[in-house]
Amino acid sequence: MISWWWLRHGPTHAKGLVGWSDVPADLSD
Repeated sequence: MISWWWLRHGPTHAKGLVGWSDVPADLSD
């Protein structure tokens, strides 16, 4: 479930939705 957790809670460009978003996580940073 770790990968799912990071997909849901990882960093995204949608700063207002950090922590819970369906926006794909941008892990390239």
